[in-house]
Amino acid sequence: SLFETTLTNLNPGTTYYYNFKACNQAGCSSAEELSFKTLDAISEPVLKISSFIEEEQSRRISFEMLSTGHDDITVNRATLNIFRTRQSSPIATKTMEGGLIKDTVYSFEIENGILSKGSAYEYSITLENASLSKTFHGKTFITRPGDVSNVNISELGSNVIRISFTKGQGSQGTIILNKDREVIYQGSNQSFDYQLTSEDANIYLIGTLAIYGVELRSFNEVTIDVSSYFKKPQDPTKAYFNNGVEDHPLRVGNKTKDAGTQRWSTNVTNATVGDELRVSVYYHNGGNIDANNTKLELSFNKSSLLSSLNSKISSNGFNDYQSQVNIALGANEFIKFKGTGKWYSNYDGHNHLIRDIFYTVENNKIVFDLGSIYPGYAPNDGYVIFDAVVTSTP
Repeated sequence: SLFETTLTNLNPGTTYYYNFKACNQAGCSSAEELSFKTLDAISEPVLKISSFIEEEQSRRISFEMLSTGHDDITVNRATLNIFRTRQSSPIATKTMEGGLIKDTVYSFEIENGILSKGSAYEYSITLENASLSKTFHGKTFITRPGDVSNVNISELGSNVIRISFTKGQGSQGTIILNKDREVIYQGSNQSFDYQLTSEDANIYLIGTLAIYGVELRSFNEVTIDVSSYFKKPQDPTKAYFNNGVEDHPLRVGNKTKDAGTQRWSTNVTNATVGDELRVSVYYHNGGNIDANNTKLELSFNKSSLLSSLNSKISSNGFNDYQSQVNIALGANEFIKFKGTGKWYSNYDGHNHLIRDIFYTVENNKIVFDLGSIYPGYAPNDGYVIFDAVVTSTP
């Protein structure tokens, strides 16, 4: 029959010797002496290193163990708890189970939506082996701030532009770089006035956050092309278009949203796909000579965050007249000219001569021939209305 016994209170890492002695009516006999050694003492697991790793589309906390508590065992479970700074209740708990060994990197993946941009957090990691567990506290990390958004450019005159924007989520401020990547602004305001030069091309906006003596920047720079806002100095020897105080710049009306074209604007914020737009270009010869072979150019330009309509009136012997309208559009929203419109001219004090016009659009640009524009206001000034629509394709 099988003989079993349980031994208790043995010392760890110790060799013990034993044998079996059997007796019956005829006498006793002993078996050969045998031995066994108890395992070394199992201690708490030891964390070697841990770190927070943030990429644009993923976040994770990685760790490595110095010891599992004993060379012959593994860690059965690792638990991550993430806390808001100085809070006791975790906002997220992640668990990893099964045969974790030392000197191997493991990672807890953190799903989108758990962490906020530009925020500080604390975390703990608990390691459990077959006998003991240990929690490692006092770990911290900071997430990067979000990207700058809602960038808008407005002209203040004399080649000065105002750059307005929304700070990145969680950021304390914004850095603006010029084309040479020199810092032209760093601060917490959400607008900046900048004096353009003829060499200016792109500017770059970056969200920033400084905490615990470390500066973190947004993953993406927002790039804005400002070259079209620079106006060459006017030649005093040449005549001018639209130099009167009441002469209108380029304007846009949202026929769909604004019940026709009664609300003309130089900054459109309510346009969405399907909206019918009307673009008004006014002209007035402010010189004392005829403007022959006058050309009107109109184009749609789009960057990652800024969309605009740009117009130019030009003629030999005249300074070019340029004007711009900013239009708030989504990433997949565009403006298409329809090839139709109306020309209002020859005002007689009561009515304009109104003509239907048709034109060709190439690469989002119109070149329309105004012919000869004579000096002065009515009946020589006028305006051209171009039909356009907001679409979801370029």
